[in-house]
Amino acid sequence: MKSMFYDSVSFMIQFLNRDKDDGERRSAVSGKKILLKVDKSKEDKAAESKRNELLKFLNASFD
Repeated sequence: MKSMFYDSVSFMIQFLNRDKDDGERRSAVSGKKILLKVDKSKEDKAAESKRNELLKFLNASFD
């Protein structure tokens, strides 16, 4: 009984790891490729710049 359980577990592990060779991260739910880096738009860059200015101001006023 134990060997059958371990055989099914090892098969399941092999099944789940079958796509690890491609190096892409995939969602466990949908199986879709997860985008780790998204290109920034002009609005994103402007918002980031404003945020950095605010952080500099707040950090300067904290001291």
